[in-house]
Amino acid sequence: MSMRNNKPKRPMQAYWPVFGLLLALALGAISWAVTPATFDWLGTWLKGFPPAGVPRSTLELIITVIIFAVLGLFASLLVAMGMPKKKSAVNEKQLTEARAEMIQEKRMRRLRQKQMNKSHTRE
Repeated sequence: MSMRNNKPKRPMQAYWPVFGLLLALALGAISWAVTPATFDWLGTWLKGFPPAGVPRSTLELIITVIIFAVLGLFASLLVAMGMPKKKSAVNEKQLTEARAEMIQEKRMRRLRQKQMNKSHTRE
């Protein structure tokens, strides 16, 4: 027995992918804007930070990707916390009843099998 929830979707749910794309673009823009300040801060905080032989543009790209990933993880955490909790379609009472039903069916099958075996051994 399948218990699917076939409720109609809310109208705003159709736009969730668009909101996700806009969020990703905004996080990318924020990452790109914050990268130069972060690069300079890392230069003062870490000794020998801009390694010799590595172009600044490459390091800025790496920093941008790292900042984007951290902001994306934080945003997804906030979205997950704000999502309503889904109600489970199955509760404990239903599980207990289904298990008791299964056990009863097993007993009946065993009993029928024993009766069939007895009737075949008499013949």
